[in-house]
Amino acid sequence: MSPYRIKNKRISSPLSGFPFLRTRNKLPEKPRTSRQAVSELGTRMRVSSRYAQTRMQNILLTHGWRFFIFSLLMRLPASMVMLAVMMMLAYQNNEATLGGYAAGTVGISAAFMIPVYRRLSDRWGQHKIFFAVTVLNILALVWLLLESLSFAEGTSGSITRFLLAAALTGITTVPLGTVMRSYWSAEYLKTKDRRKLNVSISLETMLDVIALPAGAVIAGLSTLVFNAQATLFSVLIIDVLGLLMILWRPGSLPIERRDMVEGKPKPLRGGNRSLLWLPQTGMICLGTVLGSTQAAIVAFALSTDQISVTGFLIALLGLFAVASALFIIFERLPAFTWVAWLLSGLGLTAATLLLSLPSSLEWLVLALVLVGLSYGICLVVVDSVLTSLAARSNLDLALSTMQACSLGGIAVGFVWAADLSESYNHQVALLVPLIAAVFFFVLGHLYGFLWRSMYEERLAPLPQD
Repeated sequence: MSPYRIKNKRISSPLSGFPFLRTRNKLPEKPRTSRQAVSELGTRMRVSSRYAQTRMQNILLTHGWRFFIFSLLMRLPASMVMLAVMMMLAYQNNEATLGGYAAGTVGISAAFMIPVYRRLSDRWGQHKIFFAVTVLNILALVWLLLESLSFAEGTSGSITRFLLAAALTGITTVPLGTVMRSYWSAEYLKTKDRRKLNVSISLETMLDVIALPAGAVIAGLSTLVFNAQATLFSVLIIDVLGLLMILWRPGSLPIERRDMVEGKPKPLRGGNRSLLWLPQTGMICLGTVLGSTQAAIVAFALSTDQISVTGFLIALLGLFAVASALFIIFERLPAFTWVAWLLSGLGLTAATLLLSLPSSLEWLVLALVLVGLSYGICLVVVDSVLTSLAARSNLDLALSTMQACSLGGIAVGFVWAADLSESYNHQVALLVPLIAAVFFFVLGHLYGFLWRSMYEERLAPLPQD
């Protein structure tokens, strides 16, 4: 008998009107064959996937498919500009250190500007802010391209000017994922529809993950077909396409200014909001895993004289991250629990451990597949945990802070891995994602301990007869 039940409690059945005894004794079920179990599991997965697809299609049909295309297209600059900078300098100068520091400068600058753009978009409207900042980003990219030419072999350029151009590029990179999450959180305050919020946040996570392999493929093809500067020039072309879509089809970005509430914003504390720092720190760890892995792959390609395959290796990681994230999203698996965090962290730690071992391209490909699968799951888990912890009024701030943490982690990963690969080799640099994954796993343990001590262990058992 469970200690949380009163023994032999008599309860009236609402169906028959006769009293019955509720006990834990159940009639023995007929044993199921393995074929029946697999069939039932497949049926549940199909129903769950059909439900998730329907909810996501409703969102896309409400806002139009142009919104979906625009939202995916304009995530590419933020996801590929750091990789493009590092690949460009690695291909041009045959070294990774300066490219890693430049990529880190871009990421840190973009992370610091996320809360600024969130507030400006709410006050003045996304169309005006997007247009102005994207024009500035195009100018910053042109300056960065010109400065990169001065570092060609046989010439000496100014490192200070180059890093300033990288910082300006990061400052003027529009964090569309953050702005869209802010929009969905505002919609939730109006509709109070938690299911729509969950689906919309899942859609944003899916678009963020898809942007990773798409940007890597563009960078790889640009380097392979043209030259090193083509990777950064492709980012400039994407910015121009985004401006044209805004000018010709303003409905591509259906976000207008919001009425601002006067007074100071509510702090992220109180109740379960005191645990919000855990998923935010976990997102820093995931960003470090991603950034350091990309930088180490560039270093590996340099050491083996295979720089042209860099983009495709990173795209492989991203494709399997997309596959695992879509599986979790469409099957509606419970990704918001501390158990899910522990299991995903364990998988990421094991995958990054394998990543630090290979010395051949074939083994690296296998390790990247496993890292991609585990990274996609971890990303969905952290998004789900933070969304479940944040209060309605603080969801906007919590999600934007999480995006800033992700960019900051990617920047730190680029810098550390590039520096270690230059000082030692790419295998030493591949220890950085392993260390970050271990920290992510430890954070999962801490989150589970705090959650159980704050909530689950406070449930006192009912008195026994």
